[in-house]
Amino acid sequence: MPLTRPCHNLKIIETCADEFPMAKTKPSVITGGVSGRAGSVVFVRQANGAISVRPRLAPSDPNTSAQQAWRACMAAAGHAFSQLDADQYHAWQTYAQDQFVFGNLTTAQPSTAFSALAAKFIQVNGPPASPPLLPPTSAFQGDIVRVAAEFVSPTLVRFTGDRANQPGVVTEFLACKLRSRHERPRPRDFRILGHASFEQGSLSIEFPVVPGHYTLAIRFVSLDTGQVSGLSQIK
Repeated sequence: MPLTRPCHNLKIIETCADEFPMAKTKPSVITGGVSGRAGSVVFVRQANGAISVRPRLAPSDPNTSAQQAWRACMAAAGHAFSQLDADQYHAWQTYAQDQFVFGNLTTAQPSTAFSALAAKFIQVNGPPASPPLLPPTSAFQGDIVRVAAEFVSPTLVRFTGDRANQPGVVTEFLACKLRSRHERPRPRDFRILGHASFEQGSLSIEFPVVPGHYTLAIRFVSLDTGQVSGLSQIK
């Protein structure tokens, strides 16, 4: 299974506002109507006077061990950013602006650029590691390892590389659980299974998964800077 190139309903009802006498509302500058919430629903008055209602959904936060670990990495990155001196901050400011212009960042905030690399650096090197205080001076080219994947069982997936990773590079393994085998996943839907470096004599690694349909992918991460290559789906 060779690598391919990197990839890239709420029911609305109408009702009467009198059904929600205790609702909190506020004017909408955009629509000129009223929006608000009441109990387990939220509603908005449309321009034609109708009120559209949808369930009020609480954000999902299972607080898994993986989420806790990542939040710890982000917290450590945030602390490291707060310790930058003026010259270091200016360097990250320039780096963030350049990456924003190149389309690699969605914002030119230096804190965003620093935290993205620092948190990933801590994640792959271990929490005691201190991230670089200056931005990378060159682009990260990833690696040339080609990876295949297979399900050894409904709950175990095996990734196999065709060669060892280059020094200073680690492979990030990802999976996206699909609602059906025909679903096309978005890059943001993938979840990290783990990290490992392929080495001669140890070119396979296995991860447990819950049964289901999956799309699998990899990325490469620089152990020196925390830079990450593009996502490559495995077919």
